[in-house]
Amino acid sequence: MNGWETWDVPTGWKDTIGYAKAQVEAEVQKTADAIQAMEDANAYRQKVVDNRAKELRRIRICRIPAFVLGGRLSKEPGGSPGHYWVEIANDPHQIYFTEPYIESYGWYPIHTPSFITFSAPGCLNGDSEHRIEIDNKNGGLPNEAGRANWNNSHSKYPFDPHHNGPYTIPDSTKWEMNHPYIFPEDNRTQEDIIKEIREFAQAYSGDWSYHFDAFYENNCHTFLFNLLYEVDLVDRYIPKDPHFIKLQLSALKYSAEYRYDANFEGVIQKIKNLPREREHAEKFLTKLDKIKSNSDRFNQILMGSKKR
Repeated sequence: MNGWETWDVPTGWKDTIGYAKAQVEAEVQKTADAIQAMEDANAYRQKVVDNRAKELRRIRICRIPAFVLGGRLSKEPGGSPGHYWVEIANDPHQIYFTEPYIESYGWYPIHTPSFITFSAPGCLNGDSEHRIEIDNKNGGLPNEAGRANWNNSHSKYPFDPHHNGPYTIPDSTKWEMNHPYIFPEDNRTQEDIIKEIREFAQAYSGDWSYHFDAFYENNCHTFLFNLLYEVDLVDRYIPKDPHFIKLQLSALKYSAEYRYDANFEGVIQKIKNLPREREHAEKFLTKLDKIKSNSDRFNQILMGSKKR
């Protein structure tokens, strides 16, 4: 090497084709900005899949853990035990996770659940005095408590505390995320659907509970599944979701007249389900069946597209 390979042209000097270095750099940046703007616009736009489904690119379904799902996987040591939530991009740049807070929604217990009932009062985005107090003792950043309201102390948007974190499917790029879909007969715009998601989230209620994927629990998993049903969205990864599968089996078992369970000695017993249990299970099973049907229909569309 003779040194010319690493030599920087002084500001204002001309290169061999008559451009100042500053001009060249400006042109390069201008081109890069134009390409980025085009990518942002394409990412922001609703995408049509084989004319039989529309991808909602402003909305993301996020999961922890999600190593077999199209959500997000925590790669942090000792990270979260698991969480499901939904994100909404209100600016094209948010698709690249450049904003400090992204509008998002998930369901939390207001404090650590009871170890006896494994339940607690629930709240949207973990926005509770107890969780905020924990954050205040640890520097004030909203790691435990998000915010449920607009124009809060951190952001213009309501946000789940897991939002915009390092969660993605293994070795993915920024494009490999789980966006929901709608079918072509659905004439709603993304704005229409986002409005419905916001209304659903703000109206959601009930205690937070987890009972090993029993149909009567209420947590971040059931928050997502109820949202998919009420807003009528397609999540293509539902057939692989272990929580969904177990909840569906639980609802199916309790919707029948009898269920069969093992006692503490391992003996299988025939147990009559109570009318109230059956009614609750049947209603929930109807929702899960609809969600699964939508996902199956969409995946058939994908399979048909790949065969062409």
